[in-house]
Amino acid sequence: MSKEPLYDESLVKRYKLRIANLTRDNFEIIKKALDDNEIDGVSVSHYHGFIGTNIEFLQDLPNLRGLILHEREPFDYEVVQTLHSLELLQDGVRQKALNFAQFPRMVNLRIGWHPKDEFPAEMPNLKALYIAGYKPKSKNLVKLPAANKLGRLEFVRGNLETLEGIERYPQLKDIDLAYCTKLRSISALRNTKVEQITLTACKQISDLASLKECPTLRSIRMEGGPTMDSIAFLNDFKSLEDFRFIKTDII
Repeated sequence: MSKEPLYDESLVKRYKLRIANLTRDNFEIIKKALDDNEIDGVSVSHYHGFIGTNIEFLQDLPNLRGLILHEREPFDYEVVQTLHSLELLQDGVRQKALNFAQFPRMVNLRIGWHPKDEFPAEMPNLKALYIAGYKPKSKNLVKLPAANKLGRLEFVRGNLETLEGIERYPQLKDIDLAYCTKLRSISALRNTKVEQITLTACKQISDLASLKECPTLRSIRMEGGPTMDSIAFLNDFKSLEDFRFIKTDII
């Protein structure tokens, strides 16, 4: 009889990595599984039985490819900075800035923004980026790294006013913007190959019609969007297949 895998099958589908839940008493099992290439990373959460906030033991797992630290748990991030093999990082309540140049293999980055975070000029392996609470002084994307492979981009809350800088993501297919209440212009998306746009509670956007110049755009989904006088401009969208309004007024 084959033994049951340590890793979470649902996370394999989502992240393409075998992530196991770390508890207070299975560290040696997890370490051996990593050494034997039976898993790729760990998820650390009180919900799954981990006790405390000290994660210094991660320094004994230098080849860790995936790390999920769940929200509402103020872990000590000093050791995270030393995990140079990470391809996936999902953080929780973070009180310490990180230098993301230390993660040259990063593929999937899901973080809550810290004002002193440092990004390199380029993250060549990055394919998916999620940032909550992003509030740069520029109020756009120019301070984020270029990423030629980036296909999915998500922002939740923050102070973005425009998407200037997004042209540095030539493979971008999917963008999700939620509760970006100061975002007024998304016209920079004209310079991308985006196929799907999801907008939630972004009420200040005033130039949705400009996306008619985006030849690859197939789907726009908007919930709680700005009040519009008309949607006749949609007739000018050559490739659009799906447009959904939810809780958005058209007068």
